[in-house]
Amino acid sequence: MSHYFRSNHTARQGIGDVVLSTLLTRSALFLSSLLIMAGCSLTPDKHEQINRIGPRISLTGFSFTPPNGHWWRKVTHSKSELILFGKPYDSEHGRHSSAIVCGIYKGMDYSRDGDAFLQQIQNTLASDDAHPHYSNRQYRAEQIIQGGAECVLTSHIAQDDETVTSIGIPYTIHIDDLLCLHPTDAQLVVKLSVMQRVPPGTQTDDFSGIKERIFNSLEFSQ
Repeated sequence: MSHYFRSNHTARQGIGDVVLSTLLTRSALFLSSLLIMAGCSLTPDKHEQINRIGPRISLTGFSFTPPNGHWWRKVTHSKSELILFGKPYDSEHGRHSSAIVCGIYKGMDYSRDGDAFLQQIQNTLASDDAHPHYSNRQYRAEQIIQGGAECVLTSHIAQDDETVTSIGIPYTIHIDDLLCLHPTDAQLVVKLSVMQRVPPGTQTDDFSGIKERIFNSLEFSQ
């Protein structure tokens, strides 16, 4: 069962690198920065096409199927994290940009119980009010089993009050996350994120197929 929330609170800066609560609550501004970068110059010869690095991507502790399309390009690829940028484009309202982040992180402060894990994520989202970067936040969280692991799907929508158009209207950030407790290592959490930044007066692109392709293909390894 999904749980839906609306808030006028704000998101924290940065991305957590060792603790899941930090990863979750401080990721939004980092992801927003990624989307701004993705909306800037991205030439075909600057980054490797995703379809050149194999039909399935393996990182430490997990693997997944990447999105289709030659315009998804690899920006960062380490043993523990992959960052992709989608093709930016302009509309009459402003520039659209997109990014995907898949990584594995330490999450020792989170319960290994699925119900408790969901509640902790909900509590974290509800208290996410440390930075005045976003407003009109909406989010939901849903507990699922994926690849035999306890997971939580979250969806975030917020106005980016520090990134505005020429007429002063904020862009909107959309972030969908899949967070999973690694089934064989109690210290690790896998996080898959698909995100878009869109100008006011426009809808997000239909990334449902991309999310299903990435999230549903998640498999865990030792």
